[in-house]
Amino acid sequence: MRALAEHIPKQHPDVRSIADVTPDVYQAWVNAAQRLETWPNRIRTAKAILEGAEGLPAETLRAVKATRAREPRESAEGPYGIRDLVRIRRAARRRTDAVESRIGKNRDLHNLYLSGQEPPDALRVRVKSVPMSMGQILDCLHRTVRMPQTWHGSSRKKQLLVRAALHLPPRERRYQRALFPTKADIYAIMLGLACEKGLNAAPMLRLRLSDIHQAGTDRTGRAVYTVQLDKPRSGSQRNSPSIFAGRASRLLEQAIFITQGVRDARADLGDPTDRLLVAAASIPMGHEADDMFSASLPDLSELSRAWHEEEEVLRKDGSSIDVKLRRVRKTYQGLTRRASQNSQEVHERDYVRNDPRIRELARREIEQAQVNIVADAGTVAGIHIGSDDLATARANPEAVAGNRGLRPSQLIDVIEGKLDTNGGVACKDIFHSPHPQDDGGICTASPVDCAGCPNSISTPDHLPMQLAILEVLEARAAAVFGTPHECDFDVYVIRYRSLIGRATAAEVEQARRAVTPQHISIAERLVRGDFDVWHRRLRRSAIPTHVSSR
Repeated sequence: MRALAEHIPKQHPDVRSIADVTPDVYQAWVNAAQRLETWPNRIRTAKAILEGAEGLPAETLRAVKATRAREPRESAEGPYGIRDLVRIRRAARRRTDAVESRIGKNRDLHNLYLSGQEPPDALRVRVKSVPMSMGQILDCLHRTVRMPQTWHGSSRKKQLLVRAALHLPPRERRYQRALFPTKADIYAIMLGLACEKGLNAAPMLRLRLSDIHQAGTDRTGRAVYTVQLDKPRSGSQRNSPSIFAGRASRLLEQAIFITQGVRDARADLGDPTDRLLVAAASIPMGHEADDMFSASLPDLSELSRAWHEEEEVLRKDGSSIDVKLRRVRKTYQGLTRRASQNSQEVHERDYVRNDPRIRELARREIEQAQVNIVADAGTVAGIHIGSDDLATARANPEAVAGNRGLRPSQLIDVIEGKLDTNGGVACKDIFHSPHPQDDGGICTASPVDCAGCPNSISTPDHLPMQLAILEVLEARAAAVFGTPHECDFDVYVIRYRSLIGRATAAEVEQARRAVTPQHISIAERLVRGDFDVWHRRLRRSAIPTHVSSR
C-alpha cells in the first residue's frame, strides 16, 4: 500500500482521497508495478486491502476485483545475454563514477569553506538580497539537507547558475544530490556489485563499515578487502567472508566515499549509523531534516523504481533492457563456474545448469561427446585371437605368439586361462597398467574396464563370459531407463558389443549355448562392483597379487 500511496500523488496530483481513485488511476499503478516487480505479491496485497476499503468507487472496486496479478515468465526472469550484461554494467559504472565526481567536487568546496580557504572569486549569488557563496549553500545543505528557506522563488537564471556550480543537471531540483546519493545512485552501486561479485540484495543492504577490513594490496598497489557478508537465508551459515579485489575493490571504495556524507549528516542529527548503503530521500520542503534519512533497510523495489525513473539502458537496436538485480545476479552466477555465495553443488544446480545459454552449450558438447564416446567405445583395443589361430596356437604357440606381440609362455597362459580376468578377457601384463591413475604401475582398474584395455586378449573361450556380461549390462541399462542414471552403462554396453563383434557368427552362436548360470552370477557381481574391493585393497597395499585373483 505504501507503493500505491506514493505513486498516486506523484503521477496523479488531482487525486486527494480514496473517492478520487478511478479505474484508470488504479490500472496505471498496476502496470507500473508489473514493470518493476518480479513477483505479484505487492499487487495482491494492495488488491486485498482495497477490496475492503470504504469509499472506493464502485467502478474502481470492479477493476480491483478483476485484477489478475500474473506470475513472471521464465524468459523474462532468466539471465541476460552477455551484451545486455555489459551494457547494464557500463550504465551502472557510468552513473557511479558521475556521482563520485559530483559529490567529491562539492565536498572539496565545502571543506574549503569550513577551513576559511574558499577562493574570494568563488561564485556568489544573492538570496533575498543576501549574497551567498557556493560553500555557504553547501554548508546549509549539509546541516539541514535542504536549500536556504529564502532560496525558493529565485529566478530560473539564478537556479540554473547554482545547479551548474554544484555540478547538477539543469533540470535537477533535488539540490541535496550535490552532497548525498539518491536511491537510484544506491541501486547503481548494487548493480555494479552484482556484476562484479554476484551478490544478492539482502547481503548488500545489510553491509556495514565494520564488516569491511583491508586485507592488503594487490600487485598494482590497489587495496584488497575482506568483507563479512550477512546472508539471512543461510541459517547458521549466514556469515561468510568474501574477498573484494580489482574492480570490486574500487567499487567498494566508491560506495564508502559516496555514502559517507549521509552517515555524517545522520551523526549530526543524533542518529548515527555505520550501514554502507544509505541514501537521501526525495522529501519536499516542510519536512524535518531527519526525515531525509531512513533508519530502516531500504526497500529493493523502491531502489529499482528510482533507477528506472531516471535511467534507461538501451540495446543497439534501440529497445530498452528491463534491468533487474535478480537477473544480473543469475547472469553472473551462470557465467562463472566458481561458486562465490553458495556451495559448488547449489551453484551448479541452480545457476549454471539453469542458464539457457549454458544448456545450449552443454547440449552441443554432450552431442559431440556422445559421438566421441561411441567411436571410442566401438574401437576396442587389445588383441583378438580367432578360432583358427587358437587351434594353431595350441599346437605351435611360437607361430602365433610372434604375430600378436606375445611371448610363447604368455600365449600358453592365455590358452590355459591363467591370465583370465572377471571382465571376460585375459590380461597380458597386470604389473604395467596403461591407465593414467596407475602411473605405469600395477593395475588397479575395475575388471569391467578390461574390455577396452590395450593389455586385454580376447579368444573364443572368453565369449561365454562376454555374452553374460553384455546380458547383465543391457538388463541393468533397461532398468534405469528414464532416470538420471540411464546413460551410466552405455559405454560398457557399446564396448562389449564391439568386443563380441570381432568374433564370427558361428563362434558367437556356439558361445551363447555355452553360457551357464555361473557366468551370469559372475557378471552380476562384476556389474555390482563386487570385484572392485580387491582393487581398492590393492591400491592401499600396492602388493602384487596373482592375476587369477581378478
